[in-house]
Amino acid sequence: MAIHELKFDNSFKRYNYSFSGPRNSYLTKLRKKYKLDKVVSGSKDDLDTAIRLCKWTHGRWKHDGRNNPGNVDPIWLLERAVEGERFRCVEYAVVLKACLLAMGIKARILSLRVKNIETIRHSGGHLVVEAYLDDYGKWVMLDPQWAAVPLIGKTPLNTVEFQQAITKNDKSLKVAGFSKKEKADYIEWMYRYLFFFISHFEHKYPITQISKRTYPTGLFLAPLGYGKTKRFQRLDESNSMKLLALTHSLRTFYQEP
Repeated sequence: MAIHELKFDNSFKRYNYSFSGPRNSYLTKLRKKYKLDKVVSGSKDDLDTAIRLCKWTHGRWKHDGRNNPGNVDPIWLLERAVEGERFRCVEYAVVLKACLLAMGIKARILSLRVKNIETIRHSGGHLVVEAYLDDYGKWVMLDPQWAAVPLIGKTPLNTVEFQQAITKNDKSLKVAGFSKKEKADYIEWMYRYLFFFISHFEHKYPITQISKRTYPTGLFLAPLGYGKTKRFQRLDESNSMKLLALTHSLRTFYQEP
């Protein structure tokens, strides 16, 4: 496993996020239809709630990295999963983000990309979710494809902190609910995706109601010395990249929403 020690700067620029809350009609329907209150009943804090929702989402279907359903509506995806359809990391992330918002936890999807994303032919990206936990005052990574939540001791990590802990070979790093072998297998698989990081600002439901924001619509976090990529697995993505603001700052990327 090639090790990348990523470096960032300490600049700061404020951006505004927009989230639908738990009283939103679509999210209320999601919460009631899938009995999410029961899923999180007895949770001791926001982290416990987030972990339970991550595990619940993970259990809705078996992973299929080839099936692109062409629909990112969370309720539709869950309905199809009941019928036996399987989906990608994309759909796991879409569903978990909506479930977190339905329970009053702010959440965003992160698109993770390998260093050579412009030239690789396939398997260059992965999606996870980050939840902003008021109990901890920070963003926390959740990977519903694997039901994985990284921690140092009892402190949950964001995605870049996870990358840094792996890079430093921090012996206190663990993944909630994982054995040592499961953790090692996950880290081996996951680490290469932790180089470029993309997030967006608007998280509204139903998805057809998302407004047309002016530039920028999100952030492209790159290590110092790197800029925004122009291709995704050899396919041109210059138009979508124009909508993202480049940052090298963890303070900016991980600001309170």
